[in-house]
Amino acid sequence: MTTFAAASDTARVLTLTEYRAVPWVVLEIAGELDLLTAAQVRTWLRETLGDIPAGQLVIDLTQVSFLDLAGLDALLDARRLVESVDGELRIVCPHERLLRLFRLTGLITTLRICQRLEEALV
Repeated sequence: MTTFAAASDTARVLTLTEYRAVPWVVLEIAGELDLLTAAQVRTWLRETLGDIPAGQLVIDLTQVSFLDLAGLDALLDARRLVESVDGELRIVCPHERLLRLFRLTGLITTLRICQRLEEALV
């Protein structure tokens, strides 16, 4: 398990925790995924994508307290990067307040979104 934590300002800390659940790599995101922190997710993806077996990635948003359009864009970048290596991306999102954003933007049909981590790993 690898954990990265960085503060983009004094109020916002985003924590990225990576672990393997073969054949998947799971990236747990905790904190606010927004304009100020989305670049951290993109950096992780660029640095880690080559180490993901068969490009199978689960991004777990269970501990995300806020998500804006920049955060959604980072998730779309993740999908594009994973698909570029013929991989698969699944998003874990159990929170209705975040799911509403996916519905309003139409991304509920574009991204594979699961309610629970166990569902994403099958």
